Amino acid sequence: TIGGVVLRQDRGLVLRGETAALRTICSRAHHPIIDPGSISQRHGHQVSRFSPRAEGSNSEVVSHLSLTHRAALEHEAWPVKIKGAGIPSVVIPIRPVFANDLLGHETLVARRPLVGLSRENVYYRSPNRQVPFPARALWYVSKPVSAVVACSRIIHVERGAVDHIHRTRAHLGVWKRRDILSVAPRGLVQAIHFTDTEPFRPVNYERLAALAPSDSLGTIRTVTAISEEGFLAIYQAGRGRL
Repeated sequence: TIGGVVLRQDRGLVLRGETAALRTICSRAHHPIIDPGSISQRHGHQVSRFSPRAEGSNSEVVSHLSLTHRAALEHEAWPVKIKGAGIPSVVIPIRPVFANDLLGHETLVARRPLVGLSRENVYYRSPNRQVPFPARALWYVSKPVSAVVACSRIIHVERGAVDHIHRTRAHLGVWKRRDILSVAPRGLVQAIHFTDTEPFRPVNYERLAALAPSDSLGTIRTVTAISEEGFLAIYQAGRGRL
């Protein structure tokens, strides 16, 4: 469990206790996105407003928190997404063959034997762009799919030599050393360790700009940052809610 996490710093809202409370509220509302600002004591859960007079200033409380704690709360409450948690979001392009293996997205490419959708996995890519962590990820499958097909939670990102990365991550993912070498210029590769993958209805490229108008997604040829508003809109579309 997570002890106490400020989810909306501007409102000084503190969520305490078991993450089961989030799941319960989510199931009652039949919606995977929780806005802490809309939760109150009438739901029967331990949600309270921080009182500066009683416990000190907002800044003192926030200074004891971290992005890691907020991301951990979403992990514990999966598949709940906490609106306003300040967790970075990115769109990651991936080829159809690897989307099939890693994300559970069925394409025309046959799945490799003995490969299932794991709770944790790793995706290897060229280290040409920094990827934040912890973070939320939307997976964009390149042509001929050209759509976002799933979301995950990024646990860790590491950049290093192919042999070192493969040796430390071999128990995760489906890539063999030769696969990693194919995306490793000068023998360096970036490993994105992710979990909590949630496949959903494909959201095609044409819809992305309309769903995330404030984000400049471009052609999505590399990892691209996206606002929380854009992430949640695409996520809801993938779940058939937009």
